[in-house]
Amino acid sequence: MTASPSRPEIATAYDRWAATYDDDPNRTRELSAAVLRQRGLELAGRDVIEIGCGTGRNTQWLAERAGSVLALDFSEGMLRQARARVVSPRVRFVQHDIHDAWPVAGGSPDAVASCPRWSNHARITATAFPLLVPRPRE
Repeated sequence: MTASPSRPEIATAYDRWAATYDDDPNRTRELSAAVLRQRGLELAGRDVIEIGCGTGRNTQWLAERAGSVLALDFSEGMLRQARARVVSPRVRFVQHDIHDAWPVAGGSPDAVASCPRWSNHARITATAFPLLVPRPRE
């Protein structure tokens, strides 16, 4: 039986893939973008955490609508691509492993966006839920 790749091996693989990631066919990535855009989310003035921002395709869309976006990704290579794509004072990119405590200081996010390619939705939900505090709409 083959052992699962370690976290550093996975990050390295995504680092290598980053340069061509947007050019490679990827139906899951396209579906994620379509679903996010079709949800009718009211993001004006809201603080959003994006889990697995990758090369920033969805980050750009979120930044155009949200008050702020904390864009997290495991891969520094993916983040380099995202930083080149999205230049906005509303976005903060952070290299981060979602298995660790999320870098949310003060306040709480209004929304958490995650691509369906993540296999550990239970962990994402369990971490995100306590951070989300209902706020009155203005």
